[in-house]
Amino acid sequence: MKIKVNEQIQTFYLSSINTKTGKYKWNKAHGHGLEIGKYKFCAIPTENELNISEVSTGSKLITYPITHEMLFSTGTKDDFVKYVYKIGEKVAEIIKGTKDFDKKILLKQRLVKTNLEEKPVSENIDLEGEE
Repeated sequence: MKIKVNEQIQTFYLSSINTKTGKYKWNKAHGHGLEIGKYKFCAIPTENELNISEVSTGSKLITYPITHEMLFSTGTKDDFVKYVYKIGEKVAEIIKGTKDFDKKILLKQRLVKTNLEEKPVSENIDLEGEE
């Protein structure tokens, strides 16, 4: 599977459910786009982990812990993009090893369509000149 990481930081929207009310909502997050074959994911760094979510549904696929080694090895944007590419290779293996992956994505898309308003559009974030 072809893997491509978007070097441009983007805004993505992740879906979540409020466990008290049972209502779904979109949560804005920033990270890098990750295309694996025909699938689109986003890699969202949080305080403790790297969240890999499917873009059309905002659904979490998997998380990877952010370790001290990872922090030290990804000091630049280019290093981080290379790291996300390596994670993409692992995700490609998950896709290949998951029976009916397409069907599972379609079921998630139906769930999101039923329970959430239309997903906001992902956008590039321009950080040029900001420090």
